[in-house]
Amino acid sequence: MFDRSVISLLVILALPFLACLLILFAVPGIERALLLDGLKVGALLIAAGVALSFGASALAARSEERSGKAQPGGTVRNDHPT
Repeated sequence: MFDRSVISLLVILALPFLACLLILFAVPGIERALLLDGLKVGALLIAAGVALSFGASALAARSEERSGKAQPGGTVRNDHPT
């Protein structure tokens, strides 16, 4: 369903966020509103990272198609005789 790069990006973005949530839960006296704001910010950052990753991969694919280096099916054309 998802590309491996998207899953890797989600894991990379989620680990520091989960560490911060663990700290928020472990330290007594932190307000619940701060936790909810942290969840909102984390969700926005993950969504932005996924959107940027998807946009960059789509731009790279379109750039390869325009330059003629990619053929349908994902193979790269070799212009040099061997």
